[in-house]
Amino acid sequence: MQEQVGWVAPYLPKELPRHLLGIGRIEGIEEFVQLGIDTFDCVESTRLARNGIVFQRQRNRVLRIDLLKAKYLKDKHAIQPSCLCYTCKNFSLSFLHHLYKEKELLGYYLATYHNLFFFEQFFQQLRQDIAQGKL
Repeated sequence: MQEQVGWVAPYLPKELPRHLLGIGRIEGIEEFVQLGIDTFDCVESTRLARNGIVFQRQRNRVLRIDLLKAKYLKDKHAIQPSCLCYTCKNFSLSFLHHLYKEKELLGYYLATYHNLFFFEQFFQQLRQDIAQGKL
């Protein structure tokens, strides 16, 4: 996909927004931005949340945390302790694990909220990097 976008991007009008539908893997977005893509649209972050997967950043890596794993049964930490989203400020991994095991809708809402917040922070950083000429 990246190779194909690389072929097409130079022919797209520079004065118009360049939208790429269906690209939501956070690992590839930065490369598409470097190819000139401006906006993205994908269900990845919400689909993963519905399946108990939340994002966590460790250094320069993005990890996927599976809330259904037994190791989170007694983990009293937030998904990402430094995250300022409502979910991380108020709920532990063990509580989220419990909600998923009991198929409580609140778990899906809280995981979705965190993932969307995570993506918003990621895109905010990308915009800063572009403005500062780092990207």
